Amino acid sequence: MPRSPAPVSMLCTALVATALVACATPESALERARADAQAGRAALALRRFDAVAARKDAGDAVRIDALLAASRACDALHDEACARARLERAIARDVPGLVEPAEFELAERLRTEDSARAMSLYYRAAGGADKYRHRAWPYQAAMDRILQISMSPRRLPPAGRGPEGQRHHPD
Repeated sequence: MPRSPAPVSMLCTALVATALVACATPESALERARADAQAGRAALALRRFDAVAARKDAGDAVRIDALLAASRACDALHDEACARARLERAIARDVPGLVEPAEFELAERLRTEDSARAMSLYYRAAGGADKYRHRAWPYQAAMDRILQISMSPRRLPPAGRGPEGQRHHPD
């Protein structure tokens, strides 16, 4: 007696539904993007990390994790502007206890070209990690950078001259 195709069809439908539910949560989508990044598929991982960060149902922790991971995917693609843009988005909403690693990573990228902003980000990262992360990462690394920058000789413009060497006229 031949079997009816209905049970096979129902089984396929159930498998597809299960697969959709597995990818339905932001956390599972984040894990899938991480798997792509680990497998060396940086461009696909970047698209998936961006999609997770843009989801309305993604909480702050997942959004920030996705943007941090997206910045690393940008690094794998050798795209510094892309990485900075993701880190800027990650720190745009200041969520104490979550945003400090992104502040530190952005500060690391800005250290040579905008040391004042980098110093501000290091202070924010260290202060937040001290207060909300019980001195966990990136507290010590940010404190070390603050000390390093504070102790390094600064290149000041000659007296009476602005940053580009033009004559400064006090008003």
